[in-house]
Amino acid sequence: MFVAILGYTIFALSTQAWQGMIGTFLGHAGGALVWTFSNVIVQSSAPDHVRGRVLALDSVIMTSVMATSTIMAGVVASYTNPHIGALSSVALSLVGAIIWLFAARGR
Repeated sequence: MFVAILGYTIFALSTQAWQGMIGTFLGHAGGALVWTFSNVIVQSSAPDHVRGRVLALDSVIMTSVMATSTIMAGVVASYTNPHIGALSSVALSLVGAIIWLFAARGR
């Protein structure tokens, strides 16, 4: 998760195209890793008879969250500037990662 946050932070603070490309690469690679690991956890946790339904629900929720966060970042960027829009997404991701770390620590 922190690779994705680092990547999107680099993207948000970039002033040249190559910096933005590196940040985008790191952000997407980190996001893909998180999604892959979460799918493995969901698949190993769900009972066999409902695994398909659980994975479908996971996919719907993830797609909805990605669409909603993109719209929200666009709205923030349109009222402020693109850097603040991207940084607001980074801040929300960081808050989510910290909450997840504390929740996972209690298990």
